[in-house]
Amino acid sequence: MTPRLAPARASDTGWLARILSDGRGLRTGHADRRALRDLIRQGAVITARGWVAPVGFLARSGDTIHALYVSPSARGRGIGERLIEHAKDGRDRLDLWTAQGNEGARRFYARHGFYVSGFSAGSANDEGAPDVRMTWVRDAA
Repeated sequence: MTPRLAPARASDTGWLARILSDGRGLRTGHADRRALRDLIRQGAVITARGWVAPVGFLARSGDTIHALYVSPSARGRGIGERLIEHAKDGRDRLDLWTAQGNEGARRFYARHGFYVSGFSAGSANDEGAPDVRMTWVRDAA
């Protein structure tokens, strides 16, 4: 089954926290769950829904992508691509941050027209790891 895209529901919080935890390789804490609930409440989260539960999600507010994660068991099936293309729909620009060392994510975003637009030492992210800002601009890709 090809997962369908749908707005996240409050009842998805646990599933999304699990996907986030698997994607980061870190245990998802109370603060992460609270942040997910807040983003869901704001209507900022779109999910890729499998038969039973979400297998991926993208959180976006305005022109900023806060998170894009796909369950390890669902990777390589075009789910991330569908989510990123959905985020681009109706927008002229998108920005996001990813870890400098996450070469897979950087390649994924570059394939989808994002370019490096800045760097940080990581003082503003949860992991404290150096990160890179990537930007997509319609018609510049």
